[in-house]
Formats: sequence, C-alpha cells, structure tokens
Amino acid sequence: MPDEIALHGPFDHHDSSAVPPARRAADPTPTPTPQPTAAAPAPTPSSAPAFPSAPAPTPSSAPAFSTAPTPTPSSVSAPAAPSPHDQVRLLFFGTIRPYKGLEDLVEVFGRLPSHYTLTVVGETWEGWTLPAAMIADSPAADRITFVNRYVADSEVDGFFAAADVVVLPYRRSSASGPLHIAMSHGLPVVVTSVGGLVEAASEYSGTTFVAAGSPSALGSAIVSASANAGRRHPDPSSWEKSVAAFTRLFARMGVPVAVAPDLSASAQDAEITASSNQTVPVFSPDLR
Repeated sequence: MPDEIALHGPFDHHDSSAVPPARRAADPTPTPTPQPTAAAPAPTPSSAPAFPSAPAPTPSSAPAFSTAPTPTPSSVSAPAAPSPHDQVRLLFFGTIRPYKGLEDLVEVFGRLPSHYTLTVVGETWEGWTLPAAMIADSPAADRITFVNRYVADSEVDGFFAAADVVVLPYRRSSASGPLHIAMSHGLPVVVTSVGGLVEAASEYSGTTFVAAGSPSALGSAIVSASANAGRRHPDPSSWEKSVAAFTRLFARMGVPVAVAPDLSASAQDAEITASSNQTVPVFSPDLR
C-alpha cells in the first residue's frame, strides 16, 4: 500500500548536382565570376530557455527513447522498450487543481525540443481551468494529448505503461498517489521537493528532484531525467515501510494506533500479495 493513501483528502488533491568534370570541359558557356555577397548580420541575443536542449537521440547514441503513439489503456505494466531515435513521452497524471503546478509544466513544455510529447491525464477540480487554457494556446499544442476527464482505475495502468518519464510539478503536497504508481512501474520521475514527496521518493533511483514553481528548473530536470528513459528502477516501497509511515503519521496527529493481532503465515502472505507494489494501487479521485 503506498504511503500517501492516508495523507490525501479533499483539500489535497513531445543546387542542383554539380556538373561532372568531363561535361564542364565541353561546356562552351563561360563560368560566371563569383560576385561578392553582403556579410550576414551578427546574431542578436535570443530568448532561448535557461535549460539545455538535448538533441534527439540517434541509433548510435544513448539513451534511446520510446516511440509509442498516443497512449491508450492496456494491461501492460512495464515501461515500453525504447526505440532508437524518436520521442520522449512525458506524463502528468492526477486531478488538475491549483496546487498541482501543471501550468509550470505546460509553460516549459513549449520550449522543449520537438521529440518530446506530453500526455496530461486528469479531471479539472475547483474550477482550475488555467492549465487547460494554456494547453489550448501552447505553441506545442500538437504534441500534447489532454485527457480531461475522470479516469477509471482499470485505465490507469495503460497510461503509465505508455510513458517514458512522469512529471509531478506540485507547488505543495503531503504525498502523491501518482508518484507511487510511477515508482511501481519503475519509471523515471521528475518531482518537486515539497512536503512528504522528498521522503517518499528520496530512496528511489529514478527520482529527479526540482524546486517548485520554477518552469526553467523544471525544464532542465526533464531533460536530465530523460537520460533514464527505458530503464526500470526498483521500487523501494514495502508493506513494512507503509505501516511504519502510517504509524508515524497517526502519532503526529495524536491518533491512537491499535496493535493488530498476529496473523497466520497464510494470512500474512495474502496481505502482502494484496498490497504488492507490482499491482497498480486503487485510488478514489480524492487520492489522485
């Protein structure tokens, strides 16, 4: 069970060819004398983004990125094998609310190289329509897929299976359900270093932390995390860690914790199997 399940509530929720020598000798037309050309004007400063733009990978360079089309729900749970030269597929997943920072991602995505694509999956809450308006007006709108609706639990797995990097640019958060789903899939994650997200993802080898509220820093982090695309990272979460996290949370809240009776070996196995991180957790909308 992911350690954020009890942490969320209703308040937290990509010249013509040269003439051969033999023909040149026979050509009676005299060769024109080259005329001087005006010198090209000196380049002027541009508004290039502050983060580095990585060139699209080629078959001989690493890393290689995945080329799958717009994601569709499926039962595949592992990241798709990367192709040698095409897209880096970014995924934002979760309800769209003011604290989620989606507008930072949409802003910087328009400045990323053209081999990046973005899929935004989530239902708009609290009337927060700014990200949707920014997606519609983005110069890279043709590379953004917007699934602006409630997504059933049976669909969740497919969106993560069709992603190369998950981006969670929260402005604040105590914890994140999508973060744990991404880790259960072994995907690289770009996540802001706020609230409980630091503790939740600090032991995950696929994590790239970034400061909240900085589109330029977010862009640099995305380019950096792309180097891990196609690699599966081990999920550091465990049932025991989840229990310990809940215990600490309840202690801070002053909630008494009853000690559960010892379970038989078969019952313990059933508990662990039911809560395995290799299975996509089932979340209500509030926990996304």
